[in-house]
Amino acid sequence: MTAQTAADQINAAGAAMALLTRHSGLPAPTLDLALMYSPEDDREVWGLRLGIHWGLSGFEKWRQALDIDPDTIADRTSGQLYTLRAETRFAGVRVELTGFHTLPDDDTSTEQ
Repeated sequence: MTAQTAADQINAAGAAMALLTRHSGLPAPTLDLALMYSPEDDREVWGLRLGIHWGLSGFEKWRQALDIDPDTIADRTSGQLYTLRAETRFAGVRVELTGFHTLPDDDTSTEQ
């Protein structure tokens, strides 16, 4: 792999700006430019990682905005952390969307 420069991130940064501008009314994600493997390109490319930490409804809003097929979403539970993960492309840039949700304690009573 050749050395990466800031110029290699320009497409991902531009896609981030376009994505946030187009969907400015959606819940604010955490956003990272990340070097990730792209099977379509068969190499590492700069892409976007969007994290939704404040409820799964925010994940669903972003999933719909990015036109991600719900059948392609992977879910995982690890202890009290439940995650949803999906991938797509936006403006030619790879995007990973992850939703995080903390599950209630097993011993939490529902009685008030």
